Amino acid sequence: MLISITPKKQTMKKLFLLLTFAGFPLLAGNKPAYIETKHTIEQEAKKHIFLQSVYGREFSPELFFEALIYYEIHAPEIAFKQAVLETGNFQSKLFVEGNNLFGMRLPKSRNTTATGEMDHHASYSHWIDSIRDYKMFQDYYISVGYRLHNYIVFLHYIGYATDQNYINKLKSI
Repeated sequence: MLISITPKKQTMKKLFLLLTFAGFPLLAGNKPAYIETKHTIEQEAKKHIFLQSVYGREFSPELFFEALIYYEIHAPEIAFKQAVLETGNFQSKLFVEGNNLFGMRLPKSRNTTATGEMDHHASYSHWIDSIRDYKMFQDYYISVGYRLHNYIVFLHYIGYATDQNYINKLKSI
């Protein structure tokens, strides 16, 4: 027995297939894989261009925050506040001459991007290397079992700063 599909049934079938394979994921709030892939490729390209060009750009707080995002720094808002505090609003000698944004010291048990030492602190050839080192610092602590989900608690727990009011100062910025 041969079943014929009328034009109305063909239209309904096309509508059903369209909703099944294209529409329902959108209705459910999920993007189709090709859209997600395109977004990821565009983001990665933008990140690559930024990271390649940043060495030729002059420091600004806006550029610094953008770099924190692209380097996937945990708690970038808190890291930004740390840099403001550690550098005296980006004016300290350690930052201006040593490119050290976070008051980092030379590490004893992890890799670093530091190129030297200045006043018992790490110095870097470029301010972006300070961010890269900070990322290595965070990754090191993750690798030895620390969780960074509550970053303020983490900083307090590891004794990031000798100043007893460090956490309160960060919160006030």
